[in-house]
Amino acid sequence: MRLPREYDIRIYKNVYTCCGVGGLGVIVEVIGPEEKKIKAIDLRAMSKILEFCEKEGYEVGHHSFGQYESI
Repeated sequence: MRLPREYDIRIYKNVYTCCGVGGLGVIVEVIGPEEKKIKAIDLRAMSKILEFCEKEGYEVGHHSFGQYESI
């Protein structure tokens, strides 16, 4: 994906659990100055990731959008 210079995408592997190991996931972090553009970039990135997963036969879960908070 081509991004404006002031935006960046970071992708992390995520393991979620509930009563044992539940599965693997992906966290997509979009960094930039404008929330509206961040949402648009996030949707484009997720669209490409979901397209890849479906093409490769990976199970696709859900997508949620939220602000990152560090404790």
